[in-house]
Amino acid sequence: MKSQIKYSRIIAGTMTWGQGGKRLSTSRMAGLMNDCLAMGITTFDHADIYNSLDEIKVAFRRFVNLIPRSGLLVACKDDAHVIEIAQNAFCPVATFGMSPDADWRADNIQTSSQTTFDVYYKDELWGHATSVFPGEHNVRNALATIAVADFAANRLSRRAGPLPGLRHGLDPPGQRERPQRDA
Repeated sequence: MKSQIKYSRIIAGTMTWGQGGKRLSTSRMAGLMNDCLAMGITTFDHADIYNSLDEIKVAFRRFVNLIPRSGLLVACKDDAHVIEIAQNAFCPVATFGMSPDADWRADNIQTSSQTTFDVYYKDELWGHATSVFPGEHNVRNALATIAVADFAANRLSRRAGPLPGLRHGLDPPGQRERPQRDA
């Protein structure tokens, strides 16, 4: 059976589940999260439903264990707790962040009316990114998104062959065809 990546098109709003809202028990919240997962909803907004860092780590460890071997865990290299758990993942792990040893990292970050930065994959310049959102947090979000998109595109191109018009940033570093610029 071939594994397929499925992305949640719906985000479950959980902001009112915890201490600032309905004060649901941990077991009730876990049940609701399992219901969401059963319906294919894998994205949660404001998942601040845990009472301690240890509870968050247990939940994250359980989540990481659900990722199939053919999947990918995209983990923030800047967070020691995340990396501690990621080291035991059954699937490949791609790291991102500001850390110089992250797989995906940003450099030359400039902020004015928009944020621009260079994206490096394993110390090779992968491309240049622009975002309307300021701050390092949003740069990290962009890096994680780029890592997932690159994984999905490479997986698709291995199955379907080269993707016309989608060359830059989708081929392995060092094997890219650069777009031709008009003179």
